[in-house]
Amino acid sequence: MIFYPGSFKPPHKGHFNNLKYLLKKFKNESILIIISKKERPVNPEFYQLEKQKSDYIKDLCLKYKIKYTTKVDSIKLLKSYYLEKKEYISNKDSEKIWKLYIDKLLTNDEKKRVKLMISFLNSPILTINSLLKQKSYDKVYLVKSSKNSENKRFNSFNKKK
Repeated sequence: MIFYPGSFKPPHKGHFNNLKYLLKKFKNESILIIISKKERPVNPEFYQLEKQKSDYIKDLCLKYKIKYTTKVDSIKLLKSYYLEKKEYISNKDSEKIWKLYIDKLLTNDEKKRVKLMISFLNSPILTINSLLKQKSYDKVYLVKSSKNSENKRFNSFNKKK
């Protein structure tokens, strides 16, 4: 069994190419795509705020009519603003996009090997831990991308296994 967890907000060509690679490399394995249940703001600024310089944060505050205080406090205010706008990609949206990829771009044999689920816990990794407690598998593969190279999300999985 191959577990492919992620937020997938939205699933994009890179995610799909990973799936195609897994299907090709592991010809006899099933793949379970686990979509995070959390909603995620669409605005990419939301995820990059901590990495930005103070001047950039000041400009954003000005743009959204938010009073700039300190960088840290202003980042919190900006994030609150983005969250209030409720421009989200939901887990259901992600699931629909994955289904389109699977239905339109995979062969019938490949489709049979791919399952989708929305994580029933806050973290897809915690969901995998729970699934492993419920059923044993001969082999388990856990997929991660290069953007998670520091392994923060996966270290908890390794400790519990």
